[in-house]
Amino acid sequence: MVAGCSNHHHHEHCGCHGHHGDPVFEKNGLYKIITLDEIDSVTHPTIIRFSSLDERSGFVHLSFGYQVMRTIKSFFKNDTKVYVIALDQEGLESAGASICKEANKPGGDIFPHVYNLTTIPVLAIKEIRIFERDAQGHWKESHEALSDL
Repeated sequence: MVAGCSNHHHHEHCGCHGHHGDPVFEKNGLYKIITLDEIDSVTHPTIIRFSSLDERSGFVHLSFGYQVMRTIKSFFKNDTKVYVIALDQEGLESAGASICKEANKPGGDIFPHVYNLTTIPVLAIKEIRIFERDAQGHWKESHEALSDL
């Protein structure tokens, strides 16, 4: 837990940073991390394509807020920019999604997995944040402008 942030669950994110300057996310919020290849238009993301991993798995891989930076560092080592999409659980469920909390491998971490969706509905998107990897391999939040959804 980050000092000063633990009681701010009602905020989207509290704007402070954790240890080592890691950005803070809503701890149990749902997040989809994608690359530019998986988004048709950043300014109007009406269709977010599933990653090849999602297609092979038969469900959409999400992360809880406390897993986001670890997921980026583990699974996006070859990328220099990712988009972190905060998703609304009710918006996903109203589009027919089933959200299951499952281990990523036997004995592994529990991640949220989404079934019964073919695209991520725009109404379920709360926020999109951009992260870029610098020459030293550190991920930092970019303040590149994204048009309002």
